Amino acid sequence: LRGVFWMKGNIMNEELVTLQNGQWFPESRTLITPLSPFSWAWAGIDGTRPKSPPGMGIFYRFGPAAYYTMLQLVGDQMCFTMEFKECPGTPHVPVPLVDYPGHACAKGSGNPPELTFAEMAGHKWGQLSEHNNNGQYTMELHPLTNGNSWLRGIYTKISIMSYTLTSYDLVRILDGDGKPVEPWYGEYMGYIGAANLALWYNYTNPA
Repeated sequence: LRGVFWMKGNIMNEELVTLQNGQWFPESRTLITPLSPFSWAWAGIDGTRPKSPPGMGIFYRFGPAAYYTMLQLVGDQMCFTMEFKECPGTPHVPVPLVDYPGHACAKGSGNPPELTFAEMAGHKWGQLSEHNNNGQYTMELHPLTNGNSWLRGIYTKISIMSYTLTSYDLVRILDGDGKPVEPWYGEYMGYIGAANLALWYNYTNPA
């Protein structure tokens, strides 16, 4: 999970993420990674945006709205946990926007030392006993992608149905040595065009 990842298809104006500064706990097979300077990048803050942003570009249209999505994550001092487990390999549902956790990774994969499926949670202010999920979050490795393409599953269950309206792909565009990873690097460069990205790069503790 080293390198720079593109949040491809994310309807929010979040574009790039790196899991730097994370800590791995082998006993529980859990990665904890904070939202820290230079770990996240947003578009739309200055009014520029990708050529064809997802979600009809709703979260890219107005600078203040785009800025708020950044301010909310940074202001909440979010961190994320990924607890890796065996992939359940649930059957894929051939219905748009409907699927179940674990359908994208290979069934039965993910036993140590493999990493193919994780249950994920977001936590405000480092409070790991509480999560800020709006549904069930997962990381699911697409087979035959050498660890470079994951489904970032966001599942909302209503009755017996599980909806994936806001799921997206997390694809590596730069490896841990800063080298481009194709075809995703070229695809990202074509997508982002001349849009500028905003980074959180500094923090002054008022205390």
